[in-house]
Amino acid sequence: MSEKGPVRFVGAKSEEGDDFAGSRQREAFMATGFEDVDFQLGPVAAAFAYEAMLDHKELILIGDFGGGISNFSLLRVGPEVRRRG
Repeated sequence: MSEKGPVRFVGAKSEEGDDFAGSRQREAFMATGFEDVDFQLGPVAAAFAYEAMLDHKELILIGDFGGGISNFSLLRVGPEVRRRG
C-alpha cells in the first residue's frame, strides 16, 4: 500500500504486515474481475463520491472519526477540479 497512516490492518504488527494485508485485499478485488485497483484514504474517497454529484464547485470540510483519532480535510471539489485530475 502506498499511503501509510496511523492505523494498521487488524492483526498487523508491522509495516510488512500491513503490506501483506493490503496485497491480499488487492488480489481479492482482482480475483472478482477488477482490473485496476487503487486505494484511497477515507477523506479522499468521500470527496470523490460527493464530487461526482456536483455540477458546481464547492469548498467542503470532511471529518474522519474513528480508530482513536479524528482527521479533518478541507478540499475544493467540483467539475473543474475533476477535469484537472
